[in-house]
Amino acid sequence: MLNRLYKMLILAESMVGIKINGAQAIVLRGNEVLLVKTTYRPYWEFPGGKIEAYEAPESTAIRETKEEAHVFIKRLERKLGTYTERRAYTTITIHVYIAGDWEELPLWQPSLEIGDRRFFPLSALPPDLSPKTAKRLSEYQSGNMREFSETW
Repeated sequence: MLNRLYKMLILAESMVGIKINGAQAIVLRGNEVLLVKTTYRPYWEFPGGKIEAYEAPESTAIRETKEEAHVFIKRLERKLGTYTERRAYTTITIHVYIAGDWEELPLWQPSLEIGDRRFFPLSALPPDLSPKTAKRLSEYQSGNMREFSETW
């Protein structure tokens, strides 16, 4: 049900012709990565969401990671990249950051938005990992320190 509503919202946004800006954070614990699974999309991805009015992308990555995964990012290490996708009349821009210092907050529970959240070994990622998340992880693991600017 939520998956259909989400798809309808995306379709409506693409027909109206708006700009959507979002941010995500890559949180690593040794050789593990934090992923969340929303209740309205069928795959695992980094925590993140839409940038609020007058909010910096960095603040969004920190806020959304705290809200979705109960992980408080104290410092962002660097920006992995800025990614853009065009859908009909809509432009979506996603800023992806690498978390530096962070702490896990107690009492995470599933919500209406986030059905699950886990740390996965980089060598054993879930089969239903978002293709875009897989691409971002590949870019991170490449060791290239430049800031990427590509299609989402």
